[in-house]
Amino acid sequence: MFKRIYFEPKTIYHADVIIDLGAHQGTFTTYAVLNMKPHSIPISVEPNPKAYSVLLENIRLLKHVIMKKNLKFVAINKAVYISKKFVKLKLTKHSETSYISTSGDLGAQTITLRELFSIFQHLKDPKILIKMDIEGTEHDLLRDEISLKFLGMCKAIAIEPHGNLNQIKKALEHLGFKVSVQNILLDPTLCLRWLKCQPRLYTSIIASYRLIASSIAKPRITIVRADQW
Repeated sequence: MFKRIYFEPKTIYHADVIIDLGAHQGTFTTYAVLNMKPHSIPISVEPNPKAYSVLLENIRLLKHVIMKKNLKFVAINKAVYISKKFVKLKLTKHSETSYISTSGDLGAQTITLRELFSIFQHLKDPKILIKMDIEGTEHDLLRDEISLKFLGMCKAIAIEPHGNLNQIKKALEHLGFKVSVQNILLDPTLCLRWLKCQPRLYTSIIASYRLIASSIAKPRITIVRADQW
């Protein structure tokens, strides 16, 4: 699933830093950890406390891989945004995600790209990948001059867009990226990958729901890929 949607394993392997913005329960994070080269830095950012707790459990299950590869893992329970502040998060229906809203269900602190990049500021010319599924906040980042500066340092970015697709494309092209848009039909059996995550009861329910829903609705996912390798 993640090979087709976000990054190929060889792309993951050549990265020094992978930032998972909107890590949710850690399905992409798991894929990244399994394919990263030794001594790399995976960073997972997820503001939803419930999803974050599942993310931590899945990271714990990967402890032997993380230790063997000597990965410098960083997990952050905050919402990425253009400034440091306290925000409200609105939980989405029939999903495991949340988004910044003026009338949210719970609160969260934010973290900026500047702060995230400071985590690996000791590295010289690192190859950085960002996967972004942040429920619309990508538009704020792509309009913010400081955030754009840091995004421009990345080798590749994969965004699951919410809102105006052309605005996202133009902003990334302005940074010098080669941009492509892919509309991918999701294979219903891909939902069964949830069964590899924890906790079992929760992910079994999610897998069953998504398998039934995707078999009926045949959903597609749009991904904007920006590359400057």
